[in-house]
Amino acid sequence: MISKGVEFFGLSVWKMVVGAGVAMGMIGASLGTAAAAPAQPWRITQETWTETDERGYSEFVAAIGAADCSNVDDCLESPANPYRHRHGYMRFRADCADFPYLFRAYYAWMNGLPFAYQNGILPQSGWTRDIRYTRSGNRVVSRKSVPATQNGINANSIFVDLRSAISTGSYRHHATANDQTYFTDMYSPVIDRDSIRPGTIVYDVNGHVVLVWRVEDDGRVLTLSAHPDNSVSRSFYGRNFLRTHPRQGTGFKEWRPIRLVGATRLADGTLVGGHIEATPNQAIQNYSLMQYVGTDTTETSKRALDQWRQASFARNGETLDYYHYVRAVMARGNLVMEPVREIRSSMRSLCNDVRARKQAVDAAILNGIDKVNAPGKLPQNIYGTFGYWEFYSTPSRDA
Repeated sequence: MISKGVEFFGLSVWKMVVGAGVAMGMIGASLGTAAAAPAQPWRITQETWTETDERGYSEFVAAIGAADCSNVDDCLESPANPYRHRHGYMRFRADCADFPYLFRAYYAWMNGLPFAYQNGILPQSGWTRDIRYTRSGNRVVSRKSVPATQNGINANSIFVDLRSAISTGSYRHHATANDQTYFTDMYSPVIDRDSIRPGTIVYDVNGHVVLVWRVEDDGRVLTLSAHPDNSVSRSFYGRNFLRTHPRQGTGFKEWRPIRLVGATRLADGTLVGGHIEATPNQAIQNYSLMQYVGTDTTETSKRALDQWRQASFARNGETLDYYHYVRAVMARGNLVMEPVREIRSSMRSLCNDVRARKQAVDAAILNGIDKVNAPGKLPQNIYGTFGYWEFYSTPSRDA
C-alpha cells in the first residue's frame, strides 16, 4: 500500500515511467558501463561519521566546487576528486535533488561509511497534485539503508535507486520533524561559519536544491547545483532562496547524524548486519530553528513558528533583514561591503549563468529540441514539470 502511495504521490513521474525515455536511457547507460568495468564494492567499515569524516566530506565538496567542470560526470572524473580511480568506468547523473545525495553517498562509499535515505514520502496532510509543492510539507513513510555485508554491495544500485527515490519533495519537511523511525535525512542548523560550510544544503520552496561549496571571507555563500540535463552550475546564496513557514522546510539543511548499531566486526574490519539509528534533533549540538524564528527568541512553539514573517534578526546590536544577517554572520569579523568586489562577484555569477545557459541551449539543439513542435499550452507549473520541458526549459532547469 505504501509503495503504491509513494509511487503516485512522491516521485517525479519522468523518473519513474518508461515513457520518460531519456531518464530510462540514463539509468541504462549507467548500469551498462558499471557492468563493463566493476568498481570496488561498498563495504562498511565505520559505525558512524566522525567530525574528521565530516571535514573530509566538506573538503571533497569544496574541491569539486572549485574545479573547472560543468557536468556531474566530468566533476567526479576531474582531478579534484581524489577517489576518481576507484569507481571504475561508472557514469554519474543527477538533477538538483539527486545531487546532494549522490555526493554524500559517493563519499560514504569511498570511505566505508554508513548511508541511509528516505525512499518514500506522502503529503503531511490532504492530497496533492505534485509532491514537490505541497502546502504543508511532506512526511517520510519509508526508508532504506546500504546493507552492511561481508563482501559489500554494488554501489551503482544505490545511485540508480536514489535517482528514482529522491525529488525536491524529499526536502520539503517541517523543520521540527523528529520521528525516530521514519526520520528526515536532514535537520535545520544554526547559521554560523562552523555549521554552514561546504556540503551544507540549501532548499528553495520553488523546487530547487543547491550545495554550498565555499563560504568567502566577506560572508558570500557560493553554491553548486546540478540540472536535469546533468549540467552543473555555480552561483551564490541570496534573495532568490525564499524564506517560508518552517513546515515547508526551506533554507539551510545539514545531514542528520546516523549510526550503524548492532553490527558484527569481522577480522578484516568489515561490519556485517546491524541497523541504522538517527540522532534526534534535541541531541544535535547545532540544531536550531533560528532561520525561522529569528535571533530574539529561542521559543519553538507553534505560535512562534507561525509568526515566521515577523522574525527579527540582529547582529552586534543592529537589526538586519534576514539576507543581510546571513551575510554578516557568515563573514569573518565585521562585514565590510567593498563596492568593486561586490560588482566583480556579481559579474562573475552572471558570467557563470550565461555559460550555463549556453551549454543548456547547445544540449537542446544537440537533442533536436529546436525541431520539436511548440507545446499547445504552458505547463500548469512552469518551474516543476516533466519530460522535455523539465530538461530544457529555462524556468524548469533553474527551479
